[in-house]
Amino acid sequence: PLSPFTPPTATARRMLDLRAAPSSVRLARSGRFGYPFKAAPGVRGEALMRTRARVRLGAARRGRLTVSARRFRSPASGRVTLRIKLSRATLRVVRLNRRLRLRVQVSVVDSQGRATRAARNLTLLPPR
Repeated sequence: PLSPFTPPTATARRMLDLRAAPSSVRLARSGRFGYPFKAAPGVRGEALMRTRARVRLGAARRGRLTVSARRFRSPASGRVTLRIKLSRATLRVVRLNRRLRLRVQVSVVDSQGRATRAARNLTLLPPR
């Protein structure tokens, strides 16, 4: 093995697939957005959305921000769409920075207790 990276197994790929998830999402004026992805039917999971780096939080403050932490259960179709509404404070931070670059980490567990994780980058764009 030349690199420490091991590709996901076929079972893990069937349990969770973020390849079709969007790389950028435009927020609605209300601060809502949807994040669609695929997961095996019936799995439970959680998604964590945090900024990839420190961002401006105010005039003199910088820090990392957790935008959303959500639990979900995959429906029979396997298509999961997380519907997320940002708080007013987080929406203000998006406008202040003009965009937020996030790391979305999704982990799922099936009924037998097998777990898998995947992560993608997501750019949140402010409302028009």
